[in-house]
Amino acid sequence: MSKLASLIMTLMAFFPGAAFASPDIIRQQLPQAVPHYWKWGTLFVNLQVHLFKVLFLVALIAVLVVEFLHFVIVGPKKFRESGRKIKVYNAFMRLVHWTAALSFTLLVPTGLIIVFSKFFGGDGFVRTMRSLHFLGAILFAIAVVPLFLMWVLDMLPEEGDIKWILVGGGYLTKKEVETGAGKFNPGQKAWFWIATGFGSLLLLTGFLMYLRKPNFIIPFVKYQIDALRLAAIIHNFAAMVVLVMFLVHLYMSLFAVKGSLKSMITGYKDEEEIRYMHSSFYEKVKDRFGK
Repeated sequence: MSKLASLIMTLMAFFPGAAFASPDIIRQQLPQAVPHYWKWGTLFVNLQVHLFKVLFLVALIAVLVVEFLHFVIVGPKKFRESGRKIKVYNAFMRLVHWTAALSFTLLVPTGLIIVFSKFFGGDGFVRTMRSLHFLGAILFAIAVVPLFLMWVLDMLPEEGDIKWILVGGGYLTKKEVETGAGKFNPGQKAWFWIATGFGSLLLLTGFLMYLRKPNFIIPFVKYQIDALRLAAIIHNFAAMVVLVMFLVHLYMSLFAVKGSLKSMITGYKDEEEIRYMHSSFYEKVKDRFGK
């Protein structure tokens, strides 16, 4: 086994109650014909069989519980309709965004079903979910480049981001708080970089697993079987990060700010929402609001 695999296996031992397979048990259960098994195989099997399911379940439950508590204790932000609106997203932006949104709407639930395929009985249902997962990946592959190019400059750090972080984005109080955010707040920026960066990593590793027999060489990976094992491991860890951020983004879009989803449908935001939730951006555009 490689030094990295050995290190990860050692760290995994700190998870109480995790019944990881021992080399002796694995040696009895797996065919000896599997090539180069002992380099990455033990780590791969333990992660796939035990740890990934636990981590996905913990991440899913933790995010949903936090969001539920926020909704009950703080509730959604509500702004009065001023009647003065400004166009923030043009038609092309909305089209690309909804293509990416549809892709994640397919990828996240189908991905979870694949992870917990045994619970869902496997067979035809899971195979259908795998096909939908692949469709979602194609949609994201179509959307990711234009998504990145059209918003990358707006997603760079700004001075106002610090104030947004210090006031919790205004989401921790029912009061109207000027957050200092620009056109996009740090939470949206974090989701952008994770969606495009980790999403691209998921595309690459998913592509490797889909091919099953990659015919090119990956640095530090000598055998094709190791490329597939590493692709699966990286894919799952990246998917956990995307899962958490997708659920947060979904909650913020649908529940955290009342009516916020409408802006990605019509392209317009109301003055009052921009004044408080994007106050730095408001200073730049306040003269453009219709009377």
